[in-house]
Amino acid sequence: GERRQGQSQGQGQGRSPARDGGRRPRPEGNRREGAARQAHGRQGRPQESRQGRGGGESPRPVVPRVASEAPSASEVAEQAEIVREFLSGLVESFGLEGEVKTRVEGDIIYAEVTGDQTEALVGPKGAILDAVMELCRTMVHRHSQTGARLRLDIAGYAERRREALRIYARRLAQKVVAEGGEIMLEPMHPADRKVVHDTIAEIEGVRRDP
Repeated sequence: GERRQGQSQGQGQGRSPARDGGRRPRPEGNRREGAARQAHGRQGRPQESRQGRGGGESPRPVVPRVASEAPSASEVAEQAEIVREFLSGLVESFGLEGEVKTRVEGDIIYAEVTGDQTEALVGPKGAILDAVMELCRTMVHRHSQTGARLRLDIAGYAERRREALRIYARRLAQKVVAEGGEIMLEPMHPADRKVVHDTIAEIEGVRRDP
């Protein structure tokens, strides 16, 4: 009996603190690092989540202006000037000789770049013109959340393209009237599609699908 008791006491003394239900004391440096990690994690969390867990009221979300909201006349005029200044600087930076004009009709800004050398800003199939258009929109949206609609023409390319689309649409309509049936068109740019739809709407005996 004495030997068993001695063995039990020896085993009890050899147990680690972790097995006795206690925890090993963490070094001071580890505790500080853990606290720093916890503080960093709290700082990285959104403010709404932190207040929501504490039971407090969450701050009211900031509601931005609806993008579809029509800009005021003064905003459109200001945006037209932004477009004009940007295009003028672009033409100058390319070392081209050209003139930039803008006009406003309702909530639409019409910008026109003229000059023989400005063909360089058109590109194959209007690729550079489309890129310039996106840059103009970006410049406008930097100053206002409600950008006006923009129509850009460089070296008369946009007007020539619209006329070519009108001729193309009339030929298709004549074919449908003569042969019957229907013709499916490939996906088009919204501006080009509008030109085709408007042209077909003027021709009797032909109906366009929306």
